[in-house]
Amino acid sequence: VVLQRAVAVGLPAWWAAPSARFGAPALRAFAATTGGRPPPRLRGVVFDMDGTLTVPNLDFGEMYRRCGVPKEKDVLAELAFMPPQRRAETAAIIEEMEAEGARTMVLMPGAAECA
Repeated sequence: VVLQRAVAVGLPAWWAAPSARFGAPALRAFAATTGGRPPPRLRGVVFDMDGTLTVPNLDFGEMYRRCGVPKEKDVLAELAFMPPQRRAETAAIIEEMEAEGARTMVLMPGAAECA
């Protein structure tokens, strides 16, 4: 039924999967905002490097140690409570470590075949 609705408003068949989760009202709302045209072509996708598609390579223990934040706390939430100078230093450490993680990232086995 969802597939029939998607095709009826001019959407490609693959669009039916999200509508199954969100229901016909979401499908109608999308179709109304686009005049029934298919969604725009994707130019990029951003994924979190949490071990879903990439091999985890961020050493969070080292990040917390370098930032001076206890492991039982959220390092990003703690930024809000830091004085400006320390906040900037801590943010720079996090950014440096995340950039290194992105630079050395490796896909999980089978991830490329999902694309």
